[in-house]
Amino acid sequence: MELIENGAGFDSIFSLVFTLVIIIMILVLGFRLVNLVLNLSADKIKIDATLISKDVAVTHHTDDQMHRTSHSSHSFTFETVNGERIVLDVSYKVYRQYAIGDFGELIYQRKWLKEFTLKK
Repeated sequence: MELIENGAGFDSIFSLVFTLVIIIMILVLGFRLVNLVLNLSADKIKIDATLISKDVAVTHHTDDQMHRTSHSSHSFTFETVNGERIVLDVSYKVYRQYAIGDFGELIYQRKWLKEFTLKK
């Protein structure tokens, strides 16, 4: 009981939480770095494909002062001529350029859409 009265209990909990936050930040940074290296080192693949789905995921956050933020992520699902389905994240600008059912030459590098050229 004396440790809590002197503030030692708070200090140990604070240092534990601080250490956990630092470890989580390092793990997230490491995960993002590994994904970046894997994407950069992957071969570019070129194949004919059809855009079969356009998806948007929106997340919302409200803090204690009632400030609201939101984040949208966009993705395409392609079906290749072999029947394989490929899901790729895209920017909003790219998302607006294509419609479901578009057919063309898809060039991608692991999880990155490099180019999608429509065929007539």
